[in-house]
Formats: sequence, structure tokens, C-alpha cells
Amino acid sequence: ADSDFGSGDITTTGAIMIGTLTLKAGSIQDSSGDIEFGNENLTTLGLISANAIISTDSIIAAHVITGDSFITGGNIGPTGDPDLLQLAANALTVNGTITSTGNVSVTGTITASSFLKTDTSLLIS
Repeated sequence: ADSDFGSGDITTTGAIMIGTLTLKAGSIQDSSGDIEFGNENLTTLGLISANAIISTDSIIAAHVITGDSFITGGNIGPTGDPDLLQLAANALTVNGTITSTGNVSVTGTITASSFLKTDTSLLIS
């Protein structure tokens, strides 16, 4: 049977279970794996941990943090070098060293202040 608590508070030291939803200290879980906020925003002063963050409108605002890496606007990078990669329309700028253990293929122009050849396989045509 359902209970009517009116406008009073519910206080417990355990968990509150509502259908498949469980509320307990510091945790909101649903056994279905989904928690829906409708068209409302989710705001937290803490951290959000997830296996994946998927945006249905291709826009993720503010900061997305994975380990010690940051994605902010068009910049991607680790702590201490947050603009290591800069993304823009049809452009990628690397503000650091590019190292490859395999082949690098370019079908456009490479602009660099210098090239360092470490073996005899550098081919420029």
C-alpha cells in the first residue's frame, strides 16, 4: 500500500527504494541503468564519473574530465597543458611534439619550423 507523508520530510539512515530507484547517502541508482532528468539540467559541485558521456545534440558544455585530461571548447590536453590540441573548423593544431612509431600519411600541406630525421627512411617528394 502507498503511504501519504503529506508535506513532511522522510528521514532514514538506510536506503529509500521507489520502484527500481534507490536513494541512499551520496548515491542515486536505478536497477534499469537509466536515470532521466527530462528537459532539466543536472548540476553538481562534485565530480561526475561515467563510462561514456553521450550528447544527443552534439554539444557538451563546460568541461569534460577524463583522468587528468580536459576538453574545454576546442582545446584538448592534460593538466598543465590544457591546449595541447586545438580543434577548429577543418583544422587541428598540435602545440607540442608529434611522435609516431608507424607511418604518417598527409594529403595536404605540412607546415613546421623544423623536421628531425632520426633514421634513413624520411621521404619528401
